Amino acid sequence: MPILRRLESDFEVTWGSRVSSFNTETSVYFLKPLPHMTQSFGFQQEVLLAVSRYPIPEARLIQSIEQTFERLPAKGRIDQTVAIVISKAEKINDWLQDYLARNPQGRAYIGISSDEFQKSNDAWYLRNALVKQLFSRDLFEYTLPLNEDMFFFGRQSVVAEHVDAARKSENRGLFGLRKTGKTSVLFKIKRQCELAGVHTIYYDCKLSSIYRLNENDLILKICHDVEDAIGLKVGGWRGKKHSADKFLSLIKSISNQTKICIIFDEIEYISPGSLVAKHWHEEFVPFWQTLWSTQSQHRKFCFVIAGVNASIVETDRFGGVQNPMFGIVKSRYLTGFDKPEVYSLLTVLGKRMGLSFDDDAVDALHERYGGHPLLTRLICSQINTEIKVAEKQRPAKVDAGYVQNNISNREQEIQFYCGHITSELEDFYPEEYDMLEMLAAGNVKDFNDLSHDVDMIRHLKSYGLVDFSEAYSPKFAIPVIRGYIASKWKRRNKLKSDRYVVPVDRRREYVIGRCTSILRDFRLAERRFSNLAMSPLYGEAGPAEAESFAASNPVVTRDDAVAFLNQCNRSMVEPVDATGRRISRPNYFFVDIPGAYPKIWPALNRIRAYRNYLMHIKLNALAEAQLDAFLKEDFEGHEISSVEDGWFRLQAAVLDGLIIGIQAEMAKYD
Repeated sequence: MPILRRLESDFEVTWGSRVSSFNTETSVYFLKPLPHMTQSFGFQQEVLLAVSRYPIPEARLIQSIEQTFERLPAKGRIDQTVAIVISKAEKINDWLQDYLARNPQGRAYIGISSDEFQKSNDAWYLRNALVKQLFSRDLFEYTLPLNEDMFFFGRQSVVAEHVDAARKSENRGLFGLRKTGKTSVLFKIKRQCELAGVHTIYYDCKLSSIYRLNENDLILKICHDVEDAIGLKVGGWRGKKHSADKFLSLIKSISNQTKICIIFDEIEYISPGSLVAKHWHEEFVPFWQTLWSTQSQHRKFCFVIAGVNASIVETDRFGGVQNPMFGIVKSRYLTGFDKPEVYSLLTVLGKRMGLSFDDDAVDALHERYGGHPLLTRLICSQINTEIKVAEKQRPAKVDAGYVQNNISNREQEIQFYCGHITSELEDFYPEEYDMLEMLAAGNVKDFNDLSHDVDMIRHLKSYGLVDFSEAYSPKFAIPVIRGYIASKWKRRNKLKSDRYVVPVDRRREYVIGRCTSILRDFRLAERRFSNLAMSPLYGEAGPAEAESFAASNPVVTRDDAVAFLNQCNRSMVEPVDATGRRISRPNYFFVDIPGAYPKIWPALNRIRAYRNYLMHIKLNALAEAQLDAFLKEDFEGHEISSVEDGWFRLQAAVLDGLIIGIQAEMAKYD
């Protein structure tokens, strides 16, 4: 066949057949990509080619191809994301794009005119068509829940856990922030359950057709939907008077071999906290009493509930009545992708679009967006648009430098989504959201003090918003969220900076309290470190000139800052140098201390860097770099004198750095 011979420089034909379906005939082939095609377009599996001899394309052509994808031998063998269509129609690609615009598909269709293809002398004709049509589509821009497998990434353990639970008729809860992919996971669970022989019913509770139903009508709907799902009319239950009796009778009459899974997505809409259907404030408990009572007698069905607010399974009582959901649902929180999952997402979709993300770029994107699926996709979509506008040749390499470049402008475009992601946390858990604002504003010490109460940080951990992996060193797992919350906090408080600054009337109390705590903790730490035979900081006496350090006053002016830093230097830094001289360790502060005390050393070095800066000592390149890093961390890179309350902010940065550093260091040995 002449068309197949034209493909030999790019593909190897491994299978072919004539397919008749939907009142049309199509020749279908599987094409194994040669190495250069795999490298250029990311094809890891065989690609489907459909050849149509009809001059006028019709919808049944696509219907036939879609059916082929779902049947053997194609299923599980060929690339699910793309199909090549060679047709007698002159403008087949235009027709395909129009059809796909009216009937959206996850799959990309590449249209090629057979006459033009055979007449062309261009050896790169096919490759150019793929570049033009495949690379023009932005796969990262897809933000709706995924109801097909072709672009579903990661979450395999979550899906497997839920499917296994459904087989055993065990209940599960899936919770997480907005846009973490919960609904996509639920669709995947539904597909996998059905493959495993578990009849699955899905309810989107945010639909008015669901949440407007009362308790009795929703149970009645479930009864009818169960019959439809199992494909069998079960007699007897319709004669019962009450909905609870109907449901019990129905489930009792179903075969013991039948397994049913009922999924309730967006459960908040039919819960005691519903804002749009307040009848559920009263009907939630009796509704779930019916389901739980029936399930306790007949283990033929289970349910999966999903949403943002997990309080419906964490609260033991509603309105003084025992919550039937409490203790019967094992919950899991959906957080961001791990790094391998992000790598898979970027590699597969990126190569389809002519983008090659190197390992450093993947690391940078994962660190900045915490593996959040939507935020990662949106940023990559913007990167793709930038490359398109710049008319860069594809495949185009994306490295960490490119990710960091123009990052501020990109993130301005996703601010809305950051608010959408955190809005429910603000509504349902206001105390925890206040703590999130505290951390965003740099008030780490007070955040740490409050975080000893596990109830205050339960959802910050569960949602994966804050990384608590290092004691006393909490940080945002999704830094872009930190920027959004800090900016919102600044606007609400009408401040010029997004950093928390102690009010003037509390500064004296703050400084005395911080200095006292620092001296106490450093003395305790020194004794502990000595018992562990670690490199000494000061000796058992602790920091020098303790009384003078404890008597520090709030800083107001530049001269105040110089005096404060000189005192800090004499109390906290110079004694470390003296210790090094005493034990004959030259350059002890810069060589030994960073490795021995990685949490304390930056706080001590901050004192040295700012003191040298203010006393006009000429700095070497390393000291300049360290100073710039501190200025960026503490003052967003601005000159201290140009920042409102800048001199006091310098003092606060030094004191907070010392207390957080010593507490984090001691926590390593608790």
